[in-house]
Amino acid sequence: MAAVVCHSLVARGCELGRTDNKAFSPSRGLRWRDVEWHAVGSLNPTHAALTVHLCAAKDGEGAGPRFPMQIRRRAAGNSAANDALCAYDLLSAAWREDSSLLGGVTALDTPIFRNSARGGAASAFETRDVRAIVREIASAAGEDPAAWQVWALPTARIGSCVTWLPPLIEADPRIRRSRDPP
Repeated sequence: MAAVVCHSLVARGCELGRTDNKAFSPSRGLRWRDVEWHAVGSLNPTHAALTVHLCAAKDGEGAGPRFPMQIRRRAAGNSAANDALCAYDLLSAAWREDSSLLGGVTALDTPIFRNSARGGAASAFETRDVRAIVREIASAAGEDPAAWQVWALPTARIGSCVTWLPPLIEADPRIRRSRDPP
């Protein structure tokens, strides 16, 4: 999910959670409270959409304005979908799960992208977590992750490595089955 969403937002790793070795800051980290959901017809006549209010990576304290980044759903209408390449569908499923498990009010202040430790404690993604995702995608696509060190890994930009996701998803029967209608 992080790879598809990060690519859709043209985001850096630290914009998804927190910079390495720093505590999560509600004023700059990405929480569910920073996502605004739009029904079909409000922003787009045929597609649902959402707006993620993203803090700039260079704003270390989160004191500046957030930038609204819109994500339109790939499929038209309101029907339930499970599109592994649709950032809207992935975020929608994650929100439903978090609000069900944590309760809607608690979930609003929860970091969207987080790792769970033993005992259930969660911590927001660090830039290094997004770098690991970049390396995994590069490896899965048959590329040398070390070659990515020059441009993709310093800022953890997922960018063009997401173009490898469609063939990988089509090649993996587990993912393909999860996208097939019941």
